[in-house]
Amino acid sequence: MPPPRNKFEEMIDSLLEELALAIKWGRPSILLAIHKSEHSQRKAENALKNKLQKTGINIIEIQVNAESPDVVRSVLDAGADLEKNVFFISNIDQGGGEDGRNAYRALNLHRETFIENKIKVVFWLTENEEVKIPKYAPDFWAFRHRVVEFSSTHQSKDAIPPSGLLLWGMKKPDSLSGTLAEKINARRQLLEELPAGLESLSSRIELLYTLGYFHWLSGDVRQAEEELSRAADFAKRDEFLDLRIQLLNGLAILLYEKGDYQKAHDIYADITNKAPKNGLIYMNQAVVLSALGKNYLAVVQAGKALKLDSQNVEILFSLGYLFFMLGKLDEAVDLLKKSVHYTPAATQFHEMLGICYNKMGLPEDAQRQLEQAVQLEGERVVYSKICREFLFGNLEEAISELKNALMTGKIPRHDVFRDPILNIILGDSIVARLQVDGLLARL
Repeated sequence: MPPPRNKFEEMIDSLLEELALAIKWGRPSILLAIHKSEHSQRKAENALKNKLQKTGINIIEIQVNAESPDVVRSVLDAGADLEKNVFFISNIDQGGGEDGRNAYRALNLHRETFIENKIKVVFWLTENEEVKIPKYAPDFWAFRHRVVEFSSTHQSKDAIPPSGLLLWGMKKPDSLSGTLAEKINARRQLLEELPAGLESLSSRIELLYTLGYFHWLSGDVRQAEEELSRAADFAKRDEFLDLRIQLLNGLAILLYEKGDYQKAHDIYADITNKAPKNGLIYMNQAVVLSALGKNYLAVVQAGKALKLDSQNVEILFSLGYLFFMLGKLDEAVDLLKKSVHYTPAATQFHEMLGICYNKMGLPEDAQRQLEQAVQLEGERVVYSKICREFLFGNLEEAISELKNALMTGKIPRHDVFRDPILNIILGDSIVARLQVDGLLARL
């Protein structure tokens, strides 16, 4: 029995098979190969080139530049047998023009040439270029035969859901106004004023829980753990079972954020037995199972959460996010539409729906959702603006706006790693740039 292939090999072989069949049957083949990094792209190009050459297929490589932005013209000028050679096209974002879109316009204008001449071509694209094609070359995009995402997060380290997807179940403890630091100080003062007897124990536990949550929001995971652990020690009596479950949930979230997914799962396995009708706990367990690579079980547990609490928009969003990560875009959109229906003013739901539409090749629907998120002018408006710029090709502008938001505190630095939306739109290379600039540090 041959050894099992990894995901990378499977994707290379899928491109190879498409091209071999196209040559065998004399038909065109327009393939798009998407990558997060230049290293990943070069690795895939070399792997596919070697396999094609072993089968006797010749490769002609074309790199787009400002002097030669017309890909179709470059292919025709190559003087090769168009039906029997395979063309590798890269750097289409370097086609020049005042707006940098000459290569995209040329693709859109001469798209039918690929079909009429039965051309076999692989476009090696960055994620930024992939985003631009549906927007600036929509007719060419419609002619594509297959898209292979080497940047796909499915079953990779990057596929681990961010900790911000886990649900605390807090009911907006904002009865005291002020900044987060002021709220922490106010609760600390209330805690100190509580009498020491058993009659105030419930209030003490709740205050410690809220303090733990606020410290987590501020990025102080160590202090959050200290507050929650103190509260959990107080909540060992049977009458505090519900509070203890909340506290254990919080502690599991902190373990998850530290990368200890198995310990987090062990906690959820325990408390789902103690709270079998708590949909939020099942949903969090689903997220942890996904981080452990057990996606089938994750979907099963998420299904239990949804059955228990079918109109909980946080559960709908979290499951929609998991479906997106698993490539189940139709299912993700259905759930996110429900989230938007129940809570139309929640900008994060519009952002996520826009990301799904963009992934599905529906740029107009995606833009409509992102514009709506921006127009809502909620607390996340800066997130919505950055998401919009990233999705629709304004990469440098998006990075500039993100840097400014980090420097001014409009986006907490730890949110780059926690926030579900930022987790999707920011690739490793962008995070590395922010770290080099001193704007980020891991929690």
